[in-house]
Order: sequence, then C-alpha cells, then structure tokens
Amino acid sequence: MKNKPIIIIAGEPKGIFFEIFFKSLKANKYKSPLIIICSKKLLEQQMKKFNFKKKIRLLDLNYIKNYHLNNKNINVINVDLKKSLNKKKNNKLSTDYIDKSFKLGFKLLNDNFSHKFINGPINKKRFFNKKYLGVTEFIADKFNQKKIGMLIYNKELSVCP
Repeated sequence: MKNKPIIIIAGEPKGIFFEIFFKSLKANKYKSPLIIICSKKLLEQQMKKFNFKKKIRLLDLNYIKNYHLNNKNINVINVDLKKSLNKKKNNKLSTDYIDKSFKLGFKLLNDNFSHKFINGPINKKRFFNKKYLGVTEFIADKFNQKKIGMLIYNKELSVCP
C-alpha cells in the first residue's frame, strides 16, 4: 500500500460528524485511503439524510491487511450501535459504542497498520467521566506518552500579530 490509511472514529452517534465527513468527501480528494469506524446502519441513515451517494465497503478486521484500499467506496469497519428508549441506558450504550470504536482504531495503530488517526466529536463529560481533559490526553494515556500535542487545522485560522 503506497499511502497508509487514515483511521477515522466517527464519535457521538447523534453528533455532527457525518455531515462534516460527507462535505469533506465532496470537497476533497485524499491520497490516503480513509477507513471509518462506525455503525454501518447509522452511516446508511446519515447518507440518506444528507443525500450522499457512495457505495459502502464493509471491511473485516481479521483480513484488513489483505484489502486493496482506495476511496472509490466508503471503507467501513462496523461497530454495532444498540439503542434504548431509556435515555440513561442510551447514554451508556453510546459510551460503549465510542469505546469499542476507539479500541478498534487503537488496535490498527498498535498493529502498525497505520499511524494516521482522526476522531469525530465526543461528549467529553460523559465519555471520560472527568478522568481526562480531552481526547488528546486520553490517546496519550492509551499509548503511554508523556509529551503530547494537538493539531487543529482550518484554512481560516490565522495568527494574530
């Protein structure tokens, strides 16, 4: 594989990630293949909601190194998302879903499948339960890193004189 894939965690099931993701796919071409870790069912619902048309390619984690990846399709590693009518239980199910997604993404990084990682928005209060300030500290802890940094990119950000 010429370019290592970018591993993407979708984040909160009810968040704004998919809208941003679809706009990004429409506006940009990526050299690195994108692999999104999310609920396939949720992805399909969001594609319908935002009228985004592209085929989904479901990837099996056990055979991930055997795929010839590109961005003709949306490459997905499915994480089941369970729902409940009970709001408290739904919050727990959402947290479990995000946790499973991160674990799969971290496995790909630990297996040296990729070194590129992006995460969608998450509810820090609920997911981290006051253990971490944010995702950067969470990831640093999972990889036993003491020196950390965060990159935020936006063409419209400018340096003040």
